[in-house]
Amino acid sequence: MDDQKGEVPLPDVPKKDISRNKKPKKKQKQGQYVWAIKVFIASLLTTAILTLITEESINNISMVAAFVLLVIIILINIIFDVVGLAVATAAESPFHSMAARKNRVGKTAVKLLKNADKVSSICNDIVGDIAGIVSGATSVAIAAKIFLGNPHESWFTLLLTSLVAAFTVGGKAFAKKLAIVKSTEIIILTSRFLSFFSLQGRKERNKSKKTKIKHETRK
Repeated sequence: MDDQKGEVPLPDVPKKDISRNKKPKKKQKQGQYVWAIKVFIASLLTTAILTLITEESINNISMVAAFVLLVIIILINIIFDVVGLAVATAAESPFHSMAARKNRVGKTAVKLLKNADKVSSICNDIVGDIAGIVSGATSVAIAAKIFLGNPHESWFTLLLTSLVAAFTVGGKAFAKKLAIVKSTEIIILTSRFLSFFSLQGRKERNKSKKTKIKHETRK
């Protein structure tokens, strides 16, 4: 009896609503599935269209122009790989002060870093893989054009495609350290490029041009 009287009743601890915690996780999973489907469709269509365009264009252009096109595709692959890695490794804090001062480049940089997973996926997975496939198809088309009818055509094709793959992988390996060490500078350059061609950037440039014209007319 004394023990029962001495007991202090414990306060009711509110139970956590598990259903509320499950909803964001479900939405995240659904978002991941939708993103994966979008990436799949975009990759399928883009690869098919670009491969057809490059193969057809190589048949109608000179060999010098064909090799220039091949080099451009390889460089696109390396550049986007650098940007994707820089976005994934760069710190967000240096760009907050720029964004707070209403700097267009800073705002673009913050947007890129907040969506780092999607940006790196677009740069490394979508553009990188597509550029790799297209460069391979382009090298095969060039080899077929140069060595058509040659008994050793398959060996020359193998050599050219191997060289393209080696240059691509070697270029990416060389640029990876640069992307990590100079990630902030790369993000600034990318943000400048994107903000220059963005709709808001065009509006601001048009506004500044109008103000200059007004000042000139007043003088």
